[in-house]
Amino acid sequence: MLDRLITASFRKPLFAIVLAITGAALGGVWMRELPRDVFPDLSAPVFNLIVQNPAMNADELELRVAVPFETALSGLPQVRRVRSSSTLGVVQITIEFEPDADYARSRQYVAERMPQVELPPGTEPPLLSGVTGRLNEIFEITVEARPGVADLMTLRDLAENEIKNRLLAAPGVSAVERRTSCRRSTRARS
Repeated sequence: MLDRLITASFRKPLFAIVLAITGAALGGVWMRELPRDVFPDLSAPVFNLIVQNPAMNADELELRVAVPFETALSGLPQVRRVRSSSTLGVVQITIEFEPDADYARSRQYVAERMPQVELPPGTEPPLLSGVTGRLNEIFEITVEARPGVADLMTLRDLAENEIKNRLLAAPGVSAVERRTSCRRSTRARS
């Protein structure tokens, strides 16, 4: 079949050229009609809620903080997914909305639902991340040390006083957020 097509193209080259030009023109017309977006926002509104209670272990935080927050936040309009991560003294709840959800309104929904959850005694007020998309996060830095080399306070001082200040001094960096856990991590946004 392919041999016949090649042989016919050599016998009638003008027909083959016209057919190729017609196909290219049709492809060009159809391509212009395709819906397109130059730079689509590939991220959905995602907010992190961080709650700290240094006196509680991960299991207690999961049971007394994460589960009530997940239950309260999963009923919000356009919520796609609610998940949490608990470590010693810290729980992070991530709320992901549908891609077409409005950032400001989604954050307002989360902020309105936060006071409805009763927190255990000694728990610090929850911290809600800012109104920014996931595309703005450039990188995440984790500061770790081998046991016995540096304690958590030394790592925190390093993250707060050295790394954070140097990142904020870099051109184009608008914010540096710190998440507290057994490991200290710093996230930069532009």
